[in-house]
Parts: sequence; C-alpha cells; structure tokens
Amino acid sequence: MSAMLFLAAILDVGIVTCQTIAPFKTRNDVATISKSQADSGNWVSLGFPARTIYTLFLDSLDRIHVCTDSGVYRSVDDGKSWNQFLPAQKRIYVFFVDPLGRYFAVTDTFIFRQVIRSTDGGASWETVYYNSIPISLALFAFAFLPPDNIFLAVGNAQSGVGGVLLSTDRPLYWSRVLWGGTFTSSATCLVQTRNDYVLASVNGYTNQFCQLFASGKVQVLGTFLASGAAEYNGLLYAGGLGIIYRSSNEGVAWTTSKTGLPNEAIHDILISPNGQVFALGLDRVYVSIDSGASWNAYMKGLPVSAMLTLRMDRQGYLIVATASGVFRTARSIFTSINIEVFPTEFALQQNYPNPFNPSTTIRYQLAKRTHVLLKVFNALGQELAMLVNAEQVVGNHQVDWTPALPSGIYFYRLQAGEFAETKKMILLR
Repeated sequence: MSAMLFLAAILDVGIVTCQTIAPFKTRNDVATISKSQADSGNWVSLGFPARTIYTLFLDSLDRIHVCTDSGVYRSVDDGKSWNQFLPAQKRIYVFFVDPLGRYFAVTDTFIFRQVIRSTDGGASWETVYYNSIPISLALFAFAFLPPDNIFLAVGNAQSGVGGVLLSTDRPLYWSRVLWGGTFTSSATCLVQTRNDYVLASVNGYTNQFCQLFASGKVQVLGTFLASGAAEYNGLLYAGGLGIIYRSSNEGVAWTTSKTGLPNEAIHDILISPNGQVFALGLDRVYVSIDSGASWNAYMKGLPVSAMLTLRMDRQGYLIVATASGVFRTARSIFTSINIEVFPTEFALQQNYPNPFNPSTTIRYQLAKRTHVLLKVFNALGQELAMLVNAEQVVGNHQVDWTPALPSGIYFYRLQAGEFAETKKMILLR
C-alpha cells in the first residue's frame, strides 16, 4: 500500500485516530495503479481457445477447468496450454470434483438439464439428477461436506424443483433441504466454506440466506436474497442487488454497504488472507480493502464483458472467466496488490459500527486536496469534538473515535471545501 499518513490525538471527549487510506476511484474503470502492477497490468489473458464459456472450476491441485459449448478444457500449467478434458460433443455448463475424486457435470438433453457423475476419471458417466420439467440455467452449483454429502443448487426452475438438494451417495435420490415454499422457488447461491457448513440462499415466500449442515440442518442467518457469499475467520459476506451484507458474529447482526457498487447482482465473493475482498458484478471485478465498506473496479487489463466466475488459487492468483476469455492476475494478491485509484467525488459514509460502544469508525473520501473539518455535535447542536481540522490529500480517509460520552444520539459533520454533509450515530453504553 502507498505511504500512509497517520495522526493520533487525545481530546477531552475521547480518543481519535485519523488515517489516510490508499485513494480510490468509484464505479469508473481503474485509472491509476501502483508502479509494481502498472508494468504488466492487474490482469493478463490466458489465451483460452475461442469457445462459448459458461463457468470455471479450480480443483485442489489448482488445475483450471473451463466449461464450454464444446466440453471442458483443462490447464495444468497455470493457463499456458489447454487440452480438451471432456468430450467435445457435449455442452458442459458446470464441472465439479469432490474430495473423493468423483467428477460431476451439468449438461443437457435437448431441453432438459441433467447432472452426470463419473467415478473413473471421466471414462464413463451416469445420470444422477434430472427433471422432466424444462429448467433454465439460472444456477447450478455444487458443494461437498464430509463424509459423503453432495449439495446441489437448482435455480429458476418450475414445479417446485428449485432450491438446494442433498444427496448421500444415492444416485437419483436427492432430499430437499432448502426451498422457498413456492412453485417458482429458486436457489440463488451455494458456496463451500472452510467450516462444517455451506452457505446458500433461496427465494420464495420469504427470501432466506442460510447455513446448511451435513445432517440436513438449516440455520437461517438472514431474510434477504444473496447471489454470492463468502466466509473467512468468522466474517460473513453476502452479495445482493447492488449491496454487500456483512456480519462479524455469524449472522446475528448484519451491516450493509453500497458505496462504489452498481445496482446489479453481486456474486462470487472472495476474501484473501490479507483482508482484501473481491466480487463480481455483471461486467466488472470489484475490490474492497476496508472490509467491504467501499468498493472499486479492479479492471486494468480486463475487457468490460460478462463476468462469469471468479476463483483464487493457493498462491493467491485470481482467475476470472468472462464472455471474452479467461484472465489471471499478473501477480499474487498475497504480496503485490497495491491499488491506488482516485475518487471522483466527495462523500461521507455512515459510521461503522452503528450503534457503537466504545469505538466507531467514520470514513470519507476527497476528490481533491482541500481543508477538512470533521466535527461531532449533540442533539442540541452543541459542538463536542473536533475530529479533523487539517488540509488533506485526495483519497479515502478514516477516523476512529472512542468518545468519553454518555449514551445518546450524536451527529458528525464533514466540511471539505464546498462539500458538506451531516450524519447521525448512536452511542449505546
């Protein structure tokens, strides 16, 4: 990350920490990045053959599998070369390898989708799921929980077959573990985690975002619809329509963020060990370096094209399948990500957490270098604290505040040149 400006002060109303964060640009294409990445760009093409691409799967050995209208193509050398892995005669929409070495694939028979399975490395296949009702390919996804539990998500289906199904190695027998309760119910998300559960979402009478366990137990985490999700070290993220839901207490409470995101479905969320969060929109990759509070396009080297699947290998390289081909980050995000893109407008964000006790963080962005005043007032309009009174550079900034005040409703006001905005926050002792 670029050089940081850090300032700490102790005031009579509490402790304030101010920090300048790497500057960003919202929604527009990335305009400026650090020199280490500018040499080759964020993304490079893997030279995938000209085919219609549906999805991408990365197995435990980091072999890349790309599902196309002409079978599955596989690369065992980080995308330097590609070989047709499954027969060219079939359209393969989704491919999955479980920890027991079994292959699963979603293909079709004229107007019907079906799931086929191979236990001998692809030499022979058997049908393990199909339905006589036409199913559109809004979503098919797989997840595995030991000892031998396969979850299958079916989306946008008719006659009540949409939802999340569970099989315990009994071909053609799937029990329904999550369903929205209507004939047009649909699964919208199914994600493997590092824990003993998977994350899933369905729509119906009530939108649900849930944990699913091998026993078939369902734990509802929220009554919202998610099109993508991720978990890392107890942090939960779920993507909705132009919004990110975040929870640090296993879904007991959720906060939301929209800053920098378009009003479209957010899916394929990934969290790096360094704390960066990545997600796919319809035609862009987005990144957050502040735990999902704000988002910016991460597109240098990528065409603006339909974004299909985003994955991360064990070395920290991101791989994305798009309608225009397959791309990989030029460097590992574990060591080299250093995003420096600049805001195009002023903004004051809602403090987080809110309500809070004892501390909260206030974030704001500056579109140009200017003098900044950030003050806190009580409900009577009396000034209680001066958090910032300084000239600051363009970029994203944050203030951490630990007040010595009683419970109550307070207001914070940002004045930056001609820009001014006030927001409310609640302190609960």
